[in-house]
Amino acid sequence: MRERVDIGLRASIIVINYNYARFVGAAIESALAQTWPNVEVIVVDDGSTDDSRQVIARYADRAKILHKENGGQASAFNFGFRLSTGQLVILLDADDILYPTRVERVIAHYRPGVSKIQCMLDTVDDAGRDLNMPFPHYPPDFAPDEIKSQALKLAYYPCAPASGSNYAREYLEKVVPIPEEFRYNADGYLNLCAPLYSDVVTLPEPLGGYRVHGANTLAKKEVDGASYAKHIGYDLLLRRTFLRRAAELGYAVDEARIPYTKNHLENRMLSLRLVPRQHLVPEDSRAKLVGLGIENAWTAPDVNIAGRLLWTAWFLTIGFMPIGIVTRLVKQFRMQNFRPKIARALVSLSRGR
Repeated sequence: MRERVDIGLRASIIVINYNYARFVGAAIESALAQTWPNVEVIVVDDGSTDDSRQVIARYADRAKILHKENGGQASAFNFGFRLSTGQLVILLDADDILYPTRVERVIAHYRPGVSKIQCMLDTVDDAGRDLNMPFPHYPPDFAPDEIKSQALKLAYYPCAPASGSNYAREYLEKVVPIPEEFRYNADGYLNLCAPLYSDVVTLPEPLGGYRVHGANTLAKKEVDGASYAKHIGYDLLLRRTFLRRAAELGYAVDEARIPYTKNHLENRMLSLRLVPRQHLVPEDSRAKLVGLGIENAWTAPDVNIAGRLLWTAWFLTIGFMPIGIVTRLVKQFRMQNFRPKIARALVSLSRGR
């Protein structure tokens, strides 16, 4: 029987905003609407040049409002975290929202020895309408020990982006300030390091909304090859940082035996094909990446048989089909706000839904 939850536990929700005047009000409202009685809301405006400040000012009597020069997600979170007081800390991107029971549901699973509690997010459009694409899709009964084991074997585990993650202050005090090189990928750094320090608990239910719109990496109006090259850089940096932290904490990890993830290899293929002059891994070839992608698809622990077959077909397609066809397929299958019903059905099938 679960012990009674301490209603004195405080949660800090840090809303990070940069030029999202059209969305930041909804994000702040969702933070203020939490059913948990002890929540502080901190809004950090990261040097916006649109009407964000006017929108944010409406909440000055109910939230702590902070302004700084533009420096990226990491510096904004570092700034807000220094002035927060909660034992539980949520990093909320200004274009996303939290559901009213978010903090209450998370705190019910909070305990000493937990670094992070992660949940799912519903995908919503500009107007907040549910697109029926909840994510991430966690393995059944995704226990903390399994998460740590997978992270050490793969330098990866299924985890939520910023707005789906809830961090214990005890953990954050060990890894914050977030290094400057993660200025646009603060949540990637916080998420991957979390299993190295203590338990990661998974709640397989949507407790917020991830908004897709024209400025999202995976929801732009056109396929942007440069964004894939940029993601490769972040992936490689994150991998190096994780392995260094693991070694410092006494974990035995063999970098040579840690495979690259399917999504990383997909980004490498698309970068190679779309912007070869900007590609960051000079030894890559299409044949090599197809081989690595198929190998990963058939060895990854979080993919069912349908997914293995679909990923195999996908790597062959993006590797060898004409670039015009590849671009159209990427837009339909990998960009969230353009997926037709058949694409959504195939993605769901690959995840066993």
